[in-house]
Amino acid sequence: MSEPSQTIPLAVALQYEKPGAPKVVAKGKGVAGEQIIAAARANGVPIEENAALAAALAEVDLGDEIPVEL
Repeated sequence: MSEPSQTIPLAVALQYEKPGAPKVVAKGKGVAGEQIIAAARANGVPIEENAALAAALAEVDLGDEIPVEL
């Protein structure tokens, strides 16, 4: 039997203020990712669980708007 794989948390936090696109304001993997997720939950921030999107957003530099294609 194989052991269940453990997923390393990856989190990307976005901030949206009109006009313009949302900006990446925090990102982290592992413990940092867990902390971002915990802070979002504690503050009632909606969480979207989409590993492919998180991986793509993690490539965006902090402070940059997310590209239209994402």
